[in-house]
Amino acid sequence: MAPVQPLDLDALERIPPLPQILTQLLASVRRPEPDVAEIDDIVRQEPLLAARLLRVANSAAYATRVPARTTREALVRLGIDEVGRLAVLVTASQALPVPRRDYQRFWQHSLGVARTAEAVARRCGALSAAGDADALFLAGLFHDVGEVALAGYRPAAFEQVRQLTAAQGMRQFEAELTIFGLDHGEVGAHIAEGWRLPPFVAGALRGHHRVERAPEDAWWPSAVISLADWLFSQEAFGDLTERHRIRLEPGTWSLLGLSGLGLDYAECIELAADVAETARQTAALIATL
Repeated sequence: MAPVQPLDLDALERIPPLPQILTQLLASVRRPEPDVAEIDDIVRQEPLLAARLLRVANSAAYATRVPARTTREALVRLGIDEVGRLAVLVTASQALPVPRRDYQRFWQHSLGVARTAEAVARRCGALSAAGDADALFLAGLFHDVGEVALAGYRPAAFEQVRQLTAAQGMRQFEAELTIFGLDHGEVGAHIAEGWRLPPFVAGALRGHHRVERAPEDAWWPSAVISLADWLFSQEAFGDLTERHRIRLEPGTWSLLGLSGLGLDYAECIELAADVAETARQTAALIATL
């Protein structure tokens, strides 16, 4: 069946390039030995970013007796990795054109999937290096950026996607394939490549809803993001359109093409319990953005 409104990836214009400060942050945070002073200098270039970062660091999700008064204090208290990721989150949330009605849901889902992906990877015993953790976090945080592009570039057609998922019980990517001929994972990968994010990230975005079609070198991150996306959607919030849920049953990961991760039913149940706490923390954090 031919797509209703075929989409040319090269015509996408609704997602802006990454802000220079976000590019600088990503480069700094991903260094083998990130430097506190360097990250602090980058953040302080943008007073508004510094103020929002402090607000997030002092939110209920990170409550401490004595609030951090400077970004340097936040860096020391929460750690370079955590503050670097928070800075990426705050900057990205300002830069991406997420509709106001979807803003809180979108970012809670995106951050929740990023955190859950790290938990899945640790459970698999496959999170071996800080570089892996950073790339996996980015893949989780940006896994639905293709939805933002589709909703902004073709709003009427994206509304058809919403209607198909609601009326016919389609999973979102199936409705996107019907309408556009490709899904938001492919769109997201195209954007990630344009942003010059690591190939690991683009591969995870491309395959996170169709793991069986992911290239061999992208199967693992695609599978981890897919399971994290599914777990977080079950326990908290799905993405902008997803309505059709798959029940947590012993064969679920086989159905989703995830059996190669080596997780059994009991481990998935434990992960689901962890996700509930992740959802609480991300809700508190996103409320401060």
